[in-house]
Amino acid sequence: MLPISVCELVAEGVVAIFAPVHPETLMIIRSMTTQHKVLLFTTADAHHFGTTEGDLSGAMNIVKLRPLKVPAMLDFMLYTEWEDILYLYEGQEGSCYFI
Repeated sequence: MLPISVCELVAEGVVAIFAPVHPETLMIIRSMTTQHKVLLFTTADAHHFGTTEGDLSGAMNIVKLRPLKVPAMLDFMLYTEWEDILYLYEGQEGSCYFI
């Protein structure tokens, strides 16, 4: 269904899409928006669902509206010499993640 929806938007002349991207759909949306030269604005944080920043780096059409938190957390842990950390994150979808 998702590819059909993106194709319908492109056929209507849409030049940008704003959408939360889920792990199951990220690569599909990335591929389709890149192919059709459509901008994608998203609040998705790639680190919270296992997609690396490298997976998104080649996609010049993806505009991430949320900063990455993991690098700052790692810098803080190294600086303060913490050995363990438990990070709880709750998204708008009601999901909890443990790192």
